[in-house]
Amino acid sequence: MKPQTFHRESRRHRYDVVVIGAGIGGLTAAALLARCGRSVLVIERHDRPGGYLHGFRRHGV
Repeated sequence: MKPQTFHRESRRHRYDVVVIGAGIGGLTAAALLARCGRSVLVIERHDRPGGYLHGFRRHGV
């Protein structure tokens, strides 16, 4: 696994909420919190958001 990197602006800003995981639940929670005026940072370990909404292969299948 390569070292994690963060956008420079995310290091300078203080957030009200940090959402770990950009699956459908995390993205929904982040959107609702942002709509309520909270400053939200979403952290995702994969190269794209969506969790199990996007296709992937497990054990070559």
